[in-house]
Amino acid sequence: MSNWYAVQCVSGKEGIVREKLQGLYAHYQTFFPRRELEIRRSGKTHMEIKALFPGYIFIQSSSRLIYREALDIARKINETFSSAALLKVVGMYRGAKSIGSDEILPIQNHEISLFLEIASENEIVQFSQYKKVGDKIQIIGGPLAGLEAIILKINARKKRVRVGVELMGQTQMIDLGAEMIS
Repeated sequence: MSNWYAVQCVSGKEGIVREKLQGLYAHYQTFFPRRELEIRRSGKTHMEIKALFPGYIFIQSSSRLIYREALDIARKINETFSSAALLKVVGMYRGAKSIGSDEILPIQNHEISLFLEIASENEIVQFSQYKKVGDKIQIIGGPLAGLEAIILKINARKKRVRVGVELMGQTQMIDLGAEMIS
């Protein structure tokens, strides 16, 4: 069984940290989910790809990650940058840790599976299509199809839906691209 872990890094450096991780640790699979959003600036609209969780990437290990490994990952990545790009593996500093003996708490499989499902093969969450049926919203196409229950708010003007998802025991609010179909 494999385990997923969240790796915190400086926002905007996720791609660079991911490349370094893949080069240094080939036995880890990485996941950097992004989302497609329609952005309006100066009256012009264009599509942009933005991080789904700014400042985080995810790694998968076939074994449980222990404190010493997490410390080694952070040290090796940070040595290659002039400014620290990788801050920590999430869960490294929960209480007193004795180096080499404690395991880092992984992300629960049911929490990460949603993101693995809704992201395309290039790890980008594409636009979904929705329609209003009476007072209810129905997702009729795209990665959120069938997931109406997690939608908290719709901003039709910005073409976004806010969803609430569980990650590492906390509810995270995420804006995803969606457009209304009549």
